[in-house]
Amino acid sequence: MNGIAKALPELNYLHKLANKHLNYSLPNITAKDDYMGSHWLGTFALYALSKN
Repeated sequence: MNGIAKALPELNYLHKLANKHLNYSLPNITAKDDYMGSHWLGTFALYALSKN
């Protein structure tokens, strides 16, 4: 969402939604998850942080 908001200024409100989603999601990613949870969700979280 941050990438979209940067590319399309008229959708600037997406920054707030993206940050809210990321702040909610990050604490729920743990190494105790299966491969999907620990690897893919972590990868998507890093990608989201890089777009912040």
